[in-house]
Amino acid sequence: SWNAIIKACASFTAASNRGLLAFGYSAATTGVAISNLTIRDLTLDGNDTNFTALTNLNVNPHGLRIDFVDSYSVMRVKAQNVLITAMLFKDSRKGTVTNNIIETAGFWTNGHGTEELNGISVYGATSGWNRETVVANNVIRNMKDEGISGSGVLETTVANNIASEFSNFAIEIT
Repeated sequence: SWNAIIKACASFTAASNRGLLAFGYSAATTGVAISNLTIRDLTLDGNDTNFTALTNLNVNPHGLRIDFVDSYSVMRVKAQNVLITAMLFKDSRKGTVTNNIIETAGFWTNGHGTEELNGISVYGATSGWNRETVVANNVIRNMKDEGISGSGVLETTVANNIASEFSNFAIEIT
């Protein structure tokens, strides 16, 4: 495992259809997990207007995707104009997602299910991983599906978030 802090004063703007930041994605097959990851004080712009004609369903253009990370913090990040889910946390544990702003995400419907059209999604299928997550004090506006979505989560707290302009629910936990 390794430790990382990602901090930027500038913005990241998508120049390809592969999304912006992804961590731990290969841990399911390699067995190598990331631990103690901090992402803070930056802007992620999915540049969605440049990719509306995209038809390749093998891409996952999330703003931020974290898989199999043990202990993470995402704070004061602005994610905007993202094709599918702005911030996706899958099979990770001991996370805090706080004081973020998410605007306009999830409007690319080229075959992706609605579970990938949210502001913040926390979900997992791996036993023992998706637990101890706090999603708090975030502002989420203009989502295709849910503001905050959770599935297969244990010991998760969702508190003091503001969600507006969404198609289904402000918060959906299943």
